[in-house]
Amino acid sequence: MIDAVEIVTTLASDEHAAALVDALVESGLCACVKRTDGVRSTYYWQGDWHTEDEVEVRALSLPEHVLRLTKLIASAHPYDVPEVLVRSVALPHDPYAEWVVTTIAKRQTRPVDASKRVAPPDVDAQR
Repeated sequence: MIDAVEIVTTLASDEHAAALVDALVESGLCACVKRTDGVRSTYYWQGDWHTEDEVEVRALSLPEHVLRLTKLIASAHPYDVPEVLVRSVALPHDPYAEWVVTTIAKRQTRPVDASKRVAPPDVDAQR
C-alpha cells in the first residue's frame, strides 16, 4: 500500500479550472487531475456571505510534492486567497499505486509533450 495525497481547490469557472489542470499535469508532479463541475460553495468573504457555483479540481500526487504543488496552485489561481486542501489517501490496489508512483517518477525526468495530448471522446457523438 502506498501513501499518497489528494490536493483539492475550487475555481469560479471551467476556463480557470482547465488552465489550472493543464498547469498541474504539465508540472509532472501529479499522476492524475480531476475536475468536477457544479460544486456549490457558501462562504463568508470581506464582510458578506456568498454562495457561488464553482469547479473543484483534485490532483493525485505523493507527499513529497505537496509544497511545490501548493505554490503552483497559489501562483496560478485567480483568487486572492485560494482554498488548498491536502488529504492523505491510501492506495491499496498495488497496480494502481505502482502506476501513480511510476508516472510521477517518469515525469520528473521527462517534460510533457503537449502535441501528444489525446482529446477526450465526444460523448454526444457516440450516442
